Amino acid sequence: MENGRVGPMEITVTLLKRAMKSAFDSQGQRIFLLDGRFDDNEETIRKRLQTFNDLTIQVIEHYTKQGMVMEVDSDKEVSAIYLDFERCLQKCGLLWI
Repeated sequence: MENGRVGPMEITVTLLKRAMKSAFDSQGQRIFLLDGRFDDNEETIRKRLQTFNDLTIQVIEHYTKQGMVMEVDSDKEVSAIYLDFERCLQKCGLLWI
């Protein structure tokens, strides 16, 4: 990966195959996360998600106290969600129709 770009597909696939074979041969690993970091495993991902949730909740609570958080019910049809989101943008002056 150079300048943020992925290299040729053949090289990428060959490198992935080698890494997967090595992990299988040395550890018997049969499940692979191809779009992740080298340290991705269940425990690491759980810790990362917990940290993200803990920090996100603090940010949401902070801005809720300032009246800067709006909620949109995502259990509706997509078109209804879009209209609710659009209303939120209009209410805070970010969308003019």
